[in-house]
Amino acid sequence: MQKVVRELLIFFGIFAILAFAVHFKAWLDHPIQHIESLPASSMGVWHPVFLSLIAYLIVVIIRGAIYLFKKMFAK
Repeated sequence: MQKVVRELLIFFGIFAILAFAVHFKAWLDHPIQHIESLPASSMGVWHPVFLSLIAYLIVVIIRGAIYLFKKMFAK
């Protein structure tokens, strides 16, 4: 269960970092309007989740590769 919670924290951390990095000015100027305008987005309502999932998968692949390299060279 701890692994699931850790992975969810990583995913939501990536989500928050991407949201603030990409739309920093909008989050500072008008955060509520920014969230309310999400359904009218040209990329679709779910684009923040999908883009975060793609970034999370990249992080998982990198973490997996590091784990495998460490395991290979530990012997």
